Amino acid sequence: MIDVSPEVAEALDAGAPVVALETTLVAHGFPPGEGVEVGLASEQAVRDGGSVPATVGVLDGRVRVGLGETELERFDADARKAGPRDLAACVTTGAVGATTVGGTLAVCRAVGIRYMGTGGLGGVHRGFPHPPDVSADLGEIARTQVVVVSSGVKSLLDVAATAELLETLGVPVVGFGTDELPLFYAARGGPPVSARVDSPAEAAALARRS
Repeated sequence: MIDVSPEVAEALDAGAPVVALETTLVAHGFPPGEGVEVGLASEQAVRDGGSVPATVGVLDGRVRVGLGETELERFDADARKAGPRDLAACVTTGAVGATTVGGTLAVCRAVGIRYMGTGGLGGVHRGFPHPPDVSADLGEIARTQVVVVSSGVKSLLDVAATAELLETLGVPVVGFGTDELPLFYAARGGPPVSARVDSPAEAAALARRS
């Protein structure tokens, strides 16, 4: 049920760097009309860094890995938010499925993508266990061998509890040029990270050993 674009498939076959991107950012992360622009800018940033972007979403009963501009325009506010549990349902019903971090990581695991870029991660909601709400992003981060580069945990969540749960799950939380977990809109302010790196080379060396 997965279609990989020719560009992404060629890069994976050649062992070239491929970076997955989510589509919830496009559909639900910005006011109407702005999401596609942000999605395209994210893809261009990946290209500028020397990698191939692989934006992931569900269209026409297929999980799609590597989307064009016309396809991105279909991810609007009416798209279904597609976490790991929702992918099969979106495929079966033909719904437009905008993948979350967790949904995107599930697809990464299936096709062999090792890197993902995103904005804020989901996590433990404030007031836990009332309601007992924990994002599926965390489980997928723990079970998928992918380097996830993000701006930290969404600041509306319980960031400290999320950091503790990531520790419990055995997930390294690495600060790039910081000893503190970023707070989505702020570069610092969260709990201490488990390790710090100050260059891409250091980050790559740590990732290879994790």
